[in-house]
Amino acid sequence: LKAFYNYRPSCFTIYIDQTKKEVQNLYNLAIGKTFHIASGIKVNHCLTEQDQQLYNLFVKDLHVWQLPEVLKTLYSGQKIKNNSIVQLEYGTKIEVYGNQQNPEVECDGDPIGYLPCKIKQADDKLDLICEFGN
Repeated sequence: LKAFYNYRPSCFTIYIDQTKKEVQNLYNLAIGKTFHIASGIKVNHCLTEQDQQLYNLFVKDLHVWQLPEVLKTLYSGQKIKNNSIVQLEYGTKIEVYGNQQNPEVECDGDPIGYLPCKIKQADDKLDLICEFGN
């Protein structure tokens, strides 16, 4: 709760497939394709492995009294119903432009650079070699 109180959300300009979106008071933007993300968050989305789109999960305009309901939504794995706080959108190419307050970008919790950033699915497929147990 202390971290929540001390954190100051920022404003960002985000392009999803070249459509501009000005996002005020953004606490978090998660972009991905997997069901599980950091710390057990479960993103119930409609993407398939073959889909070229990525999800964009926005958390914005959050007040402390709304935190329990938002956490329940994000950790339950239930279908996300878009509202003024939590929104799930889809796109193939995402560009994020910010300000000087929160310029760092993370991937799986590790810092990987600074804004602006452009995100899209890699053109080449990744072959996996897996051993299946009995």
